[in-house]
Amino acid sequence: MDQPAEFDSYAPDYAQRVNVGLHRLIGGSFQAFIHRKARWLARDLVRHPLRAAHAREELRLLDFGCGTGELLHCLKELGLQARLSGCDVSGGMLDAARKRWEGETQ
Repeated sequence: MDQPAEFDSYAPDYAQRVNVGLHRLIGGSFQAFIHRKARWLARDLVRHPLRAAHAREELRLLDFGCGTGELLHCLKELGLQARLSGCDVSGGMLDAARKRWEGETQ
């Protein structure tokens, strides 16, 4: 029998829970932190393009431990031209990420 991952119980209100710690740490919200992180990553990928091993034309990015998919969604909103994928050990987090992406092309 599969045991639920520890983070499954956090999935429904993950952003709110993280806000408390981030506010204490950096004085900002989870959304502000993720947006800053996404802007930095997108800017860095432009400055230092990745070279694909098989000369693929499409950039592929995997967010390992993607949680609810916030970073991937921000990168898409910023217009990053890449095939975005995420994985996480928490089925609850992945369910929340799937709901976020429903109806959108990936």
